[in-house]
Amino acid sequence: FDVSLTLRAYLGNWVYNNVASANGAYQNLTGSGMPSNLHTSVLKTGFVVPQYYSDYFVEDASFLRMDNITLGYAGTYRGQQFRLFGTIQNAFTLTGYTGVDPTSGLNGIDNNIYPRARTISTGLDIRF
Repeated sequence: FDVSLTLRAYLGNWVYNNVASANGAYQNLTGSGMPSNLHTSVLKTGFVVPQYYSDYFVEDASFLRMDNITLGYAGTYRGQQFRLFGTIQNAFTLTGYTGVDPTSGLNGIDNNIYPRARTISTGLDIRF
């Protein structure tokens, strides 16, 4: 058996959560064009309108991420060598950041990015 892990940490990463700031105001509760999944900060801040220049939405985005996990088994069958393996990419992220991804954003601003996908793949190597 063999295993391969890629783990990384980023400490001291600060991100402005623009999604929370745009949706965290009371005016969004009554607008018919607004989504029903408002940010929970609307009840904590008391902001009537979005506060785009407030540091309230600057969050510690430090994280520990397991980027890759590969587990494999090598053996021989009828004289042929083989290796069976499985890989998970973007396995998990441990963070206190309330946005989608602590690595998101351009220049430290999280503004509705598409989240990174978790990918699971398997394979079989056969040597002739």
